[in-house]
Amino acid sequence: MRECGEIVAVEGERAQVKVVRGDKCGDCRVCQAFGEGGGIMEARNRIGAAVGDLVEVEVNPKVVVGHSFLLFIVPLVFLIAGYLVGHALAWPAILGPEARGIVGAFFFLTASFLLLRVYDRRYARRQQETAEVVAFAMPPSHGDAPTF
Repeated sequence: MRECGEIVAVEGERAQVKVVRGDKCGDCRVCQAFGEGGGIMEARNRIGAAVGDLVEVEVNPKVVVGHSFLLFIVPLVFLIAGYLVGHALAWPAILGPEARGIVGAFFFLTASFLLLRVYDRRYARRQQETAEVVAFAMPPSHGDAPTF
């Protein structure tokens, strides 16, 4: 999957790319969670793009599907499991089974987000590169290339 974006920061072989909403997005509005127009992703910058360059970023579709599964399915499973565990518990006696289920669902859902945060900080950044700057979308703003 290829997306277009603008380099906003460079640090060694890593670049922060502000990804703009593309034609492939269709009616998807996920990028609006990052603010108007898109979000910022980290990508490997082997082509030497500089801040301000418009580039194409390639994202491995398998990684996108895996991260989507973690982000959407895992919390849902925890939510359902929390409800079932809370409903089955006999404590606290002052709460009815429905209320215990709701409380259990809330705690398990919160735990799933905390676990995903720990996973992201410890393991996800060590995994294979998820995005790479593969080409300039327009001539680069530096070097010998002509500007238009």
